[in-house]
Amino acid sequence: MRVNRLKRKSVMLAIAVIAIAGILIRSDSDWAAVPVTGTAQLVSVQSFPEAASCTWESPSTVPLLASLEPSLFVAAMQEQQQGRGRRGLPQAITEITRPLEVRTIADTYPTYTAVGVNLQADEVVLQDNNLWSTRVFNRLDNTPANARFTEPKRVIQGESTFIQFNNGVYIDPENGDIYSVESDTGDKMVVFAHDAKGNTAPKRVLHTPHRVYSIAVDEVKKEIYVTVEYPPQIVVYRKEAGGEDQPIRVIEGDRTLLKTPHGVALDTKNQLLFVNNWGQYTSYKNPGTGRFDSPAINIYALNANGDVAPIRVIEGDKTHLNWPGNMTLHPDTRELYVADDVDQSIVVFNNLTTANGNVAPVRVLKGDKTKLTYPTGVFVDTKHQELWVSNLGNASATVYPLMANGNVAPLRQIRSAPQGHQSLTFGRTAAVAYDSKRQEILVPN
Repeated sequence: MRVNRLKRKSVMLAIAVIAIAGILIRSDSDWAAVPVTGTAQLVSVQSFPEAASCTWESPSTVPLLASLEPSLFVAAMQEQQQGRGRRGLPQAITEITRPLEVRTIADTYPTYTAVGVNLQADEVVLQDNNLWSTRVFNRLDNTPANARFTEPKRVIQGESTFIQFNNGVYIDPENGDIYSVESDTGDKMVVFAHDAKGNTAPKRVLHTPHRVYSIAVDEVKKEIYVTVEYPPQIVVYRKEAGGEDQPIRVIEGDRTLLKTPHGVALDTKNQLLFVNNWGQYTSYKNPGTGRFDSPAINIYALNANGDVAPIRVIEGDKTHLNWPGNMTLHPDTRELYVADDVDQSIVVFNNLTTANGNVAPVRVLKGDKTKLTYPTGVFVDTKHQELWVSNLGNASATVYPLMANGNVAPLRQIRSAPQGHQSLTFGRTAAVAYDSKRQEILVPN
């Protein structure tokens, strides 16, 4: 959970405080042997006793090391050398009691990364990557323009669920089980009963590789396909796999042309496997080989295994592909629907038994009327002839006529935030910078 990340960071700060304390509490004779350079330097490395451990403290009691001037530590060392420093931490350090968190920038609303429909129960299932939850709504829910948001029927959320950065969802067409995969810290696929709610444990957990993004299932052969962003792989498991069960096939290697794979879809009739790529490429076994290529859709034989080349590749400026996310195949028309994140569109390809190269989509759903905002999830509902999309950018799901094309308004919208809300779309935040001229905080994701 995000709170666990904060705890880990705070514990690291606490360890740093203890380490500094251990350095500054040395005797004057010890300090006499340490030259003061005026710059950061390693003074001492000491091991904790075996029984020692660090415990979680309230953020309000953890010293804020980031606020200390580097010269403070140099001055403290000099005071110790000259015999003027107190035994223990210097006054400037011991009196720092400011809270660790002065302000918090966070999105308090869901961020939807994937969507599925339980056709038997007439329910929509949305993956919430921000608050780490799975939310279930009635299929016909439609948030009024003047409403704050629509309350879900059920929410699966809490530590017992093992839900973390969930990006891919699959609804079992027979029993309604909810399969959820995630792309960051948990390295798990979790499976819940169709009526699960609250802080409930999954009925099954499968340990997966790191950075799994999307999921598709071959119901004929009872096999699960998942994409792995890096090192790039397509990993295939038995549908009932759990625990430490190993994959039955893995597609990986330089010949595969996998370049940060994300979405996956299956054509069981024509025995084809579709995988889209963002385009970041590296032969990870050879440092310095990284490069950026165009986004693409690789087409493989469904039973492909090992370091195998794709049969065909859809790639080029005509494709509209730009950070493609989840995708799905229409089981009757064999059209491939792709949630095209940065292009703010849904692109649809046909003639997939022959499509190759710089191929334009047969339809593009895009424009201000669509209310698409960084779409990353898509589901084809052939029963009701509807197309569902989850929008990463505004805490919503939108539904359209299945053959919608162009700048078409949605039939319905489920909002989980106030009208006009723009999601922060925080993901793997790894650094922060401040632009003093524009007075803006810059956070790479």
